[in-house]
Amino acid sequence: MTQTNISSPQGGSGSSVGSTSLGTSFYDQIMGAIDPELTSASIPHLVEKYTAETDEERKTRAQKYVKAFTEYDRQAAERQNTWKQDLQRFKKEAFASTEQEVRKSEVQQMANLESAMQQA
Repeated sequence: MTQTNISSPQGGSGSSVGSTSLGTSFYDQIMGAIDPELTSASIPHLVEKYTAETDEERKTRAQKYVKAFTEYDRQAAERQNTWKQDLQRFKKEAFASTEQEVRKSEVQQMANLESAMQQA
């Protein structure tokens, strides 16, 4: 699992946790079902929420978060694989459709050429 500093800007776009982006929406949709406490809107408030936490409670919470992020990684990879398969299928279908249209055009051009040759 890749570790990310959640309080600093990420990527070249200058987006950070809490910003509205496709990546944030993707993350929140998955993580919200796993542990709503780890959504982009909740993360900035965790420090203040757990200020009175004991060391043992902190360790327990950290273990819970590790499990949550492991599950997030699994679900995110599954969705990305599904999208990749869908995109590959779409590309194949689009190519086949385009190829069929080109063949129709070529057949029509050949018929026109044969007709022109017969008239000559």
